[in-house]
Amino acid sequence: MPGEIDQIRSELEKIQSLPTLPVIATKLLNMIDQENVSMTEVSKVIVVDPALTSRVLKIANSAYYGVRNHIDTIKLALVVLGIAEIRNVLLSVSLFRTFSDVDEEEGFDQNAFWRHSIAVAHLAKKFARDFRIRTHGEEFTAGLIHDIGKIIIAQYFSYTLPDIHDAMQSKPNYEAEEQVLGLSHMDIGAWLADKWKIPEHLTETIRFHHHPHLVMQNPILSHLVCLADAAANCCGMGEIATPREQVLEHPSWNFIFGQGGLNAQVDLAAYLDTIEGEGDEVDKYLAIAFE
Repeated sequence: MPGEIDQIRSELEKIQSLPTLPVIATKLLNMIDQENVSMTEVSKVIVVDPALTSRVLKIANSAYYGVRNHIDTIKLALVVLGIAEIRNVLLSVSLFRTFSDVDEEEGFDQNAFWRHSIAVAHLAKKFARDFRIRTHGEEFTAGLIHDIGKIIIAQYFSYTLPDIHDAMQSKPNYEAEEQVLGLSHMDIGAWLADKWKIPEHLTETIRFHHHPHLVMQNPILSHLVCLADAAANCCGMGEIATPREQVLEHPSWNFIFGQGGLNAQVDLAAYLDTIEGEGDEVDKYLAIAFE
């Protein structure tokens, strides 16, 4: 197996047509760590790309945000929605643009993939808000990119997809990938994030979103994404159907309650019922982002 893993890593390094994240998105991602970054600085980064600016404003004015007054400038969007939210929108648009030319491979549903990614991002943000978790607003970003390695598998190792799907009948998807390919989508996603120079704590979230207890930096992000992933799958927004009981008993709840401003007396069953309606919000976001 070590030899096979080295071979896969060697093949990854040889990929010449690997998608690259736009410079603007990379700059904004690296502004996450700059707590005192100003709206003027962010605005200057975005407006140099008119097409991107137009799409960001379109999403900012969409039904997803429900803003009453029309937003017609990036500066106004930053004031109304905030720096973190605009960064989330821009990253979404950048990722869709980056992978828009990726071939549709048999056994990989791109629309379902992006719906799940947005769902996990949306739910991670919702959990952080509802349970009063203090973050820098990067939970949406972390959720959005958590499965990015799956696109690389589908595009460059598509011959493994049938065997991976067969193996998934008896084990989680990442274990099936490890069995067939030697590496999981978490490993490959973290490798891609490193290539893109994404901040280390976000890369770590990609690598450990199924094992958040292993995270050394900012573990709350991985717990939020892991829980959002399970909840999305439970509520019809994923490739697999996670049992409801498994979500209710998920160990990440305890970690989140310990970090937030609420205690474990929350009625999780009732709360999970409310999540089932979040698919409509996810679809609103997708409808405008994919136009």
